Amino acid sequence: MSALNRIKKQVEENPVMIYMKGTPDFPQCGFSATVAHILEQCDIPFHSINVLEEPEIREGIKVFSSNLAHMEASRREYAQSVRGFLPPDEGDVLYEAACDLSIEGPLLEVGSYCGKSAVYLGTAAEEQGRILYALDHHRGSEENQAGWEHHEPDLIDVEAGKLDTLPIFRKVIHNADLENAVVAIVGDSVSVAKHWETSLAFLFIDGGHSFESANNDYLYWESKIVKAVSYTHLTLPTKA
Repeated sequence: MSALNRIKKQVEENPVMIYMKGTPDFPQCGFSATVAHILEQCDIPFHSINVLEEPEIREGIKVFSSNLAHMEASRREYAQSVRGFLPPDEGDVLYEAACDLSIEGPLLEVGSYCGKSAVYLGTAAEEQGRILYALDHHRGSEENQAGWEHHEPDLIDVEAGKLDTLPIFRKVIHNADLENAVVAIVGDSVSVAKHWETSLAFLFIDGGHSFESANNDYLYWESKIVKAVSYTHLTLPTKA
């Protein structure tokens, strides 16, 4: 069986499929260790493949992802130009996953930053006649604060003395012509989740990146997903 057919079979047979460096017990990179730990702590069953031992699968997942549906070229080019940390190939996978929904309901992302992921997801929502709710307090994650690796001083609101990505987010959504498909929600993820009643067809979590933040986002939002939905596959970055 070819690598692509093996990957297709693995994704279809396993609700949560992880292609990682190492194994859940002996992960070989930080991304792999973090994801496996979160899934185990949340008691989510998953199947994993160690791509270090199967180079044909490691190469195959790149081709598998490239065969997914593609955004309209100019919108995709704009999404890539937006400030943020989402690589183009991961943006494409996010768009495809949001397009591949068979149930009714809106989409919601936790963590929008300047709007890069919202352009990918908002485009999918627009094409399906759905709404994307983009939830963020717009004060930046841990690594965006002063003294950390991804701090961007020009995002500081001088008067408040804090990061404020909301003005850029609004401009990005306007420039992408997605204001009718993307609704910004400004607030704390857990606080909003406690009062949220609408069932979701799709949930993307990329808020705070500490274990506590990511775990809380999952615990408070997972129950909001329509139960008929199944998890898609997750491909971890394989670059050193």
